[in-house]
Amino acid sequence: MQADPFRARGTAYGAIHKDNPNDARKNKPLTAKFVLLVLLCLIVPPLVFVGCFCANAYTLHYRADAAQSQMDGMVFFATTTVPALVFMIVFVGLMIAAGNHRPVKWPFLLLSLFAVAWGAGTYTGLYNYNAYSRDYYLNHDMATYPAVNPDRASAGAYFDAGFTSFTFGSRVATERAIALQNHHTYCIAPIVSTPREAPIVTPATGAFEWFAAGIDCCTPQGTNFTCGEVGNFHARSGVRWVKQEVFPFLKLASQEWGAHFNMPVGVRVIFLTWVQDPWYAVEALSWQVEVNRTTYTYMFAMLNTAVVLAAAWYFWKMEPPAYQWTPKMDLEAHDKRTTSSI
Repeated sequence: MQADPFRARGTAYGAIHKDNPNDARKNKPLTAKFVLLVLLCLIVPPLVFVGCFCANAYTLHYRADAAQSQMDGMVFFATTTVPALVFMIVFVGLMIAAGNHRPVKWPFLLLSLFAVAWGAGTYTGLYNYNAYSRDYYLNHDMATYPAVNPDRASAGAYFDAGFTSFTFGSRVATERAIALQNHHTYCIAPIVSTPREAPIVTPATGAFEWFAAGIDCCTPQGTNFTCGEVGNFHARSGVRWVKQEVFPFLKLASQEWGAHFNMPVGVRVIFLTWVQDPWYAVEALSWQVEVNRTTYTYMFAMLNTAVVLAAAWYFWKMEPPAYQWTPKMDLEAHDKRTTSSI
């Protein structure tokens, strides 16, 4: 009896799937659509992360705060986030409308990575803005005053000072430092122009109004005051403390200082970080934001790449080949035609 070549060929094809169902997947080629989806998931989320970070950590956020308006943030949201979300929704809708529910997993993956990138970029951007960028922009927008005599200059006349340089011989009286504790240790010490050997007396203005300040840079008793660059003999400048959440505690510390040493403290007090070069100290804040942005972006890109490659491998391994069982179906149809003819 002559063997049916069609049956032999069909049996061979059917055996591939019956005995080794993974053989077809191993030989399945990567399509251009598959590669494009992988590249899309690798590129879009890091770009969204960087965009959200920059929108919240740089000038756009500062301008919105300065104007007491969220217009800049709304503009950024309307020009970047909304189109991306609309694109994702339309993409998913088209996949479902086409009747091919299987590819929906790729838009879902991209949408999930987009949401994570949006949240992570926004959170890290806000953190860096509150920690570094806001102080950088505020100090740059304020005035600069050179050669200020702390014993004769009233702080009220310099209340817009961001950078202040004092006269030669000015120093931080660390022997008169004090600390206020409230979760953190808020340390302050008066800025005076009297020599260390001379006794500290009330300034000509009638009250102490210039203080060097810092957080967690002294003991709870105020000793071992190391805030800023008080150990630098060449330092006689200050950068204004502009953190709104810190100022009330520094103000309380100045009142405690006046009560402790029985000396008058002005109503308007300026707190400074004691440094040698105030411009360098403020620029360091901007550099720190850049370092953090680069570090966070690399970390997110690496994690995103790992997730995408793992998901792509899983999708590729679990996706059945398009030609699976086709020869067997042809064989069954052939058998039916042969039986009907008999």
